Amino acid sequence: MGVAIALGVFAALYFFNRTGASSQAPIDWNAVYSQLSNAVSEVSTTVTDSLDKFAQAITHFEGQPGDLNYRNNNPGNLMFAGQPGAIGADSRGLAIFETWAEGLAALKRQLALDASRYPQWSIFDYISNKYAPSGPDNPNDVNYANSIASALGVTANTKLGDLGLIV
Repeated sequence: MGVAIALGVFAALYFFNRTGASSQAPIDWNAVYSQLSNAVSEVSTTVTDSLDKFAQAITHFEGQPGDLNYRNNNPGNLMFAGQPGAIGADSRGLAIFETWAEGLAALKRQLALDASRYPQWSIFDYISNKYAPSGPDNPNDVNYANSIASALGVTANTKLGDLGLIV
């Protein structure tokens, strides 16, 4: 979203400068481009850092080396949905990835997608309603949400849209 706003400002400045609608001195487009590039880079770095932390927290909660998520190269125990890099599903329907990196990339894509779809959901809402709903295989959705929130340095009531997961 921040990138779209920055590009809109850039386009408006360009339009006003080209049409003579601006009474100010000509704009130094190299400087504007440089500042815009730096702003986009900052937003991108923040999103990447936030996604890394979120994915790392989920990976830690889902298991340790030797556990199912490691054996399937699926750090988040994502269900198989034809994700890029997935080579099939195990007997429980969990995706199996060729490499750990492909599984981690799929987890980050899923987190970013879900954050864009449900920005008003809290971490607890997300874990208990979407990511790992409470049930026989997951009786600990409260602990799960609190663990993720703690790793991110926030509370489980923090909204996904406030975590910096969306560009």
